[in-house]
Amino acid sequence: MVVHRSLLSAGLLLAAAPAANRSFTVQSSQIAWEAIQPPGAPPGLSQRLLHDNKQNGLTSAVVKFPKGYTEPRHYHTKCGHSIYVLKGKLKAPDWIWTSGS
Repeated sequence: MVVHRSLLSAGLLLAAAPAANRSFTVQSSQIAWEAIQPPGAPPGLSQRLLHDNKQNGLTSAVVKFPKGYTEPRHYHTKCGHSIYVLKGKLKAPDWIWTSGS
């Protein structure tokens, strides 16, 4: 399982929000897995969408990759992401991420 984050920290601080509404928690086990198919990605991905801010376009999700999945070479021109491998490994064209990386 891999955590995919789009420019958000675990604390999810929202700069424009009032102080009382700046941080929050979610129970990821209470969020259903949903199939996703990003353009150009092999099939089989699913995610738990933890946060989706329509106002600024930032999202945070736990993404599950199927066993043997290889991340295709791709480039981001309008966004970025961070990947944390929680269990297993994730292959990419130039490296392999393992648990804890």
